[in-house]
Amino acid sequence: MVLLSINRNDLYAKGKTIAGPVAVFRHMDYLIRYLGEDRVGFGTDLQADGKYIPMDLQQEDCFQKIGGFMKEKGYSPQRIRKLMGRNYLDFLNEVAQLQKQLN
Repeated sequence: MVLLSINRNDLYAKGKTIAGPVAVFRHMDYLIRYLGEDRVGFGTDLQADGKYIPMDLQQEDCFQKIGGFMKEKGYSPQRIRKLMGRNYLDFLNEVAQLQKQLN
């Protein structure tokens, strides 16, 4: 599972101020093409009250914009749900189940 987590580490901006919903979508789309939609999830890096999140991604409509880009590219509603949280929740549930088996 690859969790695409947003923070100000220049992963998207390459030292510039271009990090935003379009850059995140392009990165996710790349990972999906190579890893498959079941192995990619999306989240934010909210430690330190979000001070590590690029400004363009702190807007309330950021997630809606990314979902909108997915829809424009032909992603189904089910696929968008998986990528925008379901995959990550399923992964956490798998880890919890494995932990129970090991104890």
